[in-house]
Amino acid sequence: MIAKKKNGMSIFVRILIAFMCVNIATTGILMVIAFAFHRQSIEKRTKETVTQQLETLRDNFENDYRLNLKKSLDTLVSSSILDDYLTTLFLNLYSFSWLRWKQVFGANGGSP
Repeated sequence: MIAKKKNGMSIFVRILIAFMCVNIATTGILMVIAFAFHRQSIEKRTKETVTQQLETLRDNFENDYRLNLKKSLDTLVSSSILDDYLTTLFLNLYSFSWLRWKQVFGANGGSP
């Protein structure tokens, strides 16, 4: 008898291709799941870090700058020297503007 020649792939090659397809599909699915989890983890960690840094900056400003600024402003507000200076400055500006008004509009305050 004459042996018939088989057309097609051997059973070994077919099993190998089937296992490779299953392996590639499984690897792809696991990579997508790992990517999604890793992305969520990075987003969560970034939000927490940014929130923590903003709280640290706020606390730092609150403790270092605001308190010192408030003390300095309170000192300035309670200073009689500053009150005297501002009063004198206001009176000088007022008298200068009144003299300038007289020069421009005349002694009687009429129009030029």
